[in-house]
Amino acid sequence: MIQDIESVIEKSKRLLMDVSEDYKPIEQETWNRAILFLRSLAVRSQKDRTVVLPVPHIGPGGDGSIDLYWNVDNGTLLINFPSDSNLCTFYGDRGVTKLKGTMEVTGDTFKSAILELL
Repeated sequence: MIQDIESVIEKSKRLLMDVSEDYKPIEQETWNRAILFLRSLAVRSQKDRTVVLPVPHIGPGGDGSIDLYWNVDNGTLLINFPSDSNLCTFYGDRGVTKLKGTMEVTGDTFKSAILELL
């Protein structure tokens, strides 16, 4: 599991070098915040053994932000890390369970809620 996460993280480094007219480049600091969160979520998932963390899609979210996106059998989850804030926005939909908001990504409560959606 952690090896799969690390593989997608390695591939996402290309986002730091992509210069496209379609979106603002992603800065190293923004990428670092998203990746630190993803790694800590993977470790938390493995430690709690409550859920195997699926591998997300990592991509540009617009305006220099970065998205972590999961599309799993029973729902979806999108977490956006903006370039100009230490907060993230998120939206998760798992049928009757829906989560939406803005939050600091450092808290364990947030990570627990995210894992419940996956």
